[in-house]
Amino acid sequence: MMPGGRSLDHARWSAVAVAVSATLVVAAHAAEIKIVQKDRAFSVKQVTVRVGDSVTFVNADAVNHNVFSEAAGAQFDLVQPPGSTQTVKLIQPGRVEVQCAIHRAMRLEILVTP
Repeated sequence: MMPGGRSLDHARWSAVAVAVSATLVVAAHAAEIKIVQKDRAFSVKQVTVRVGDSVTFVNADAVNHNVFSEAAGAQFDLVQPPGSTQTVKLIQPGRVEVQCAIHRAMRLEILVTP
């Protein structure tokens, strides 16, 4: 018997329930968004994600792409040959302009919300 009249089994199950709840909360907040590059265009023009989400860029084209962002807190520069996949994690709220350095018409806006 533990202080407060609780049994040891009750305390163990309570600890397990808290651990499982914490894991579910963390898992519920992080998402992976897939952006496909095909026909020299991004699959979407704009997407909204949450802080901590990951964005995966998939090059489904037969040509190279160079996907980059110069946004504060979200700088990346991904050289992507055909068939490649690369992921970035967005950790700061704000607006992220994404472009392809090779195909300047390819533009994407990512809104990162808290």
